[in-house]
Amino acid sequence: MKRWFIAIVSVLMAYSQIGHAKVIGSDGSCDLGSVTLDSIRAISFVDGLPADPSLIAPRSYDSSSCIGNEGNDDGAAYQPFVEEIDGIEYYNVGLEGNGLLNGGGTEKKPAFFDGSEFIDPEDYQDFADDGTFTDPGWIHLAHFNGALEATYDSVSIEGVGSLNIGDLLTITIDQCTDKDGETDGENAICNWTLTTKLDIIQDVQAILGEATFDHLAISIKAANGFTVYDFDFNDIFAQELSANPGSTLNFLTPYELSGTLSTADLGRNGFAGISHINFWARDPSEPADVSEPRTVLVFALVLLALAGLSRRMQA
Repeated sequence: MKRWFIAIVSVLMAYSQIGHAKVIGSDGSCDLGSVTLDSIRAISFVDGLPADPSLIAPRSYDSSSCIGNEGNDDGAAYQPFVEEIDGIEYYNVGLEGNGLLNGGGTEKKPAFFDGSEFIDPEDYQDFADDGTFTDPGWIHLAHFNGALEATYDSVSIEGVGSLNIGDLLTITIDQCTDKDGETDGENAICNWTLTTKLDIIQDVQAILGEATFDHLAISIKAANGFTVYDFDFNDIFAQELSANPGSTLNFLTPYELSGTLSTADLGRNGFAGISHINFWARDPSEPADVSEPRTVLVFALVLLALAGLSRRMQA
């Protein structure tokens, strides 16, 4: 029986054996505060707008990890591509070597990462069901060009179906300024927001069943390099629930996430204009049989790591 799983809703690695990558963040060369998570709000079931105060207020989280590189994270070598396993075509489901954060690359465009930069290899998946757990599970959500216009990706499994990520969530980058706070210069400091659709849980669970995401990664390209910033929601939600046992965070509510991002780590003088930005997410769930259409809640960034966290708390 073939097995598969689809991940959806965002990163990076300590065991990299690949030439371009360097882990930064602990030596001051990368500032974890260059990308932040400032709020998590429940989506209003009345008017579709964020109604509740932030569930993590007054807290704000810097990114959990970051990695900087010289070069460009875009191009076909680093984007998801259709791959066939045992006669079934998969697209953007987190296969080994398929996409930037899964270790994607070619002989002419060597891989920047190996897939373990933000997660442990013990969390890899086995899509081919051959006893080798080598699939990191990073899903590409969306690409933003220099004008900060979004192009959403999709996920698909031949014979099972496909989902357009833009039908399940929206990501916006706005209120940008340059390093001096001016709005008429190069975009360098911006606000970002990821909002899941109001009916995402009902719609997706009705078709795909439950799933969750445990990491969101944001890759920013500017000047001569790019930096990837990872949010580990296993850690973030554990901190929240520990600090506030009465928190209303739960895994049956659509959420809006928001924060800030900047190119402070990329410009020679501290900042540079944004070239493009990519969003990625990772699903930690176990693979399901293809006969059970239980692909990922491509977007329960909604459910984030809460389901995973609850499993750990019950263990």
